[in-house]
Amino acid sequence: GFAQVLTDPDATLQAGWTYTLTVEVGNSLDYPWHGYKVQLLAGGTPHTPGSGGDYTGPVTGGTLLAEDNNSLTIAVDTFETSTVTYTYNPEHASLLGEPLQIRLLTLGNVLAGDEYTEADFDNVKLDAAEPAPIARNPDPEDGATDVCRKVVLSWTPGMYADKHDVYFGTDFNDVNDANNLDPIGPGEIYRAHQDADSYPVPETLDFGQTYYWRIDEVNAPPDEDTIFKGDTWQFTVEPIAYPIAGDKITPSASGSYAADQGPENTINGSGLDANDMHSTVHTTDMWLSRDEEPGQAWIEYEFDKVYKLHEMWVWNHNSTSEEDLGFGFKDVTIEYSENGTDYTTLGGTTHEFAQAPSKAGYEHNTEVPFGVPAKYVRLTANSNWGTYGKYGLSEVRFYYIPVLARDESPKSGTTIDGVDVVLSWRPGREAAEHYVYFSTSFEDVNTGTIDPDIIDAGGECETSYGPLSLDLGKTYYWKG
Repeated sequence: GFAQVLTDPDATLQAGWTYTLTVEVGNSLDYPWHGYKVQLLAGGTPHTPGSGGDYTGPVTGGTLLAEDNNSLTIAVDTFETSTVTYTYNPEHASLLGEPLQIRLLTLGNVLAGDEYTEADFDNVKLDAAEPAPIARNPDPEDGATDVCRKVVLSWTPGMYADKHDVYFGTDFNDVNDANNLDPIGPGEIYRAHQDADSYPVPETLDFGQTYYWRIDEVNAPPDEDTIFKGDTWQFTVEPIAYPIAGDKITPSASGSYAADQGPENTINGSGLDANDMHSTVHTTDMWLSRDEEPGQAWIEYEFDKVYKLHEMWVWNHNSTSEEDLGFGFKDVTIEYSENGTDYTTLGGTTHEFAQAPSKAGYEHNTEVPFGVPAKYVRLTANSNWGTYGKYGLSEVRFYYIPVLARDESPKSGTTIDGVDVVLSWRPGREAAEHYVYFSTSFEDVNTGTIDPDIIDAGGECETSYGPLSLDLGKTYYWKG
């Protein structure tokens, strides 16, 4: 391979800078191809100069910053561009001011019989970009969704920042146009003038609301009048409830008018457009019962597990003749169960489902609140909107409250680099405490036959357990 420690006084590692190394890598026909490495390092001892411009000593030392380890597929007798990017990391603070080093390596193992190996390198270029004066790397990231209601805003400060002006609100223009002459405080758009590069939003945010925020970077005295206005970022808070996906639901019914008008049509999204509007084009996008007496036609939904149901949306039967035939459910008994045996009538009474309009572009027009745990929901039609003995629905959607732990870390199947591990997860919304099961036995964790550790729910956004001292090479199982 080839290595060179750069001797230009400006070619040193600097705080906050970003370095981009590009190299054309070729696959020669002359020798077998075993791959390549392109590396950027800091530090090292340069070549030892010899007589006549030659070098008598190799480059030694250096700390690897970033590399491309044979990531490209390079056809014979062609070149591809390898790009290695490194942005200063504070863990390399001891290397600040050290010269940068480039290494270009041909992979191969002479001891394993690779007597000859070759990769060609050309057009080596190293670019260095001075850090931006504005705030960057927002967290939550710009455009993030499903953000926790108790959020901490954080960012990477601009290079020259001494203070940070924080702007936050629900209107893009209000946040984008605000400045440091506006009123300041927790209830204002201009929230804070502070030292920290994070800001815990004091209020609990609204479900489903989109928020906007901006960080302006303020120089240190005597240049504190220099302010670098930041970009306006946005994120959306988690919804109050989440839809249960159709592949998590098994529908059944008292019967179907035709094989292609079965109950599965009510949970598979057929007939809905991108805006959740239902069509009238195909009755095969809907469910229609066979001829039944009032109170005999039913459809049931079995979920993959028990959910805390929030509400149900209904698109009633919506054929082009619905206005005349009235097949849609009208007076409906809604029953729910956790075990499929013991059923309870929702609200102790019946519910009326609104009739569909017999028109395309049909938005759901019935919403039924639940607020109960259930694995099964059965809808029984006591009447329809017409005089014929058939009953039908177009689409039914269930929403649930996330009361179980989610967004776990480390993810299932993860290989951990290290033995000290902290488990973390997003708590169920109504959790007061957590039972944490942890073992090398899948069966013990899965069945809960071991004693759990009980911990308080902690924060609304994240709860953690650990650190845990683990044994190398072992597989562990956990749930919380």
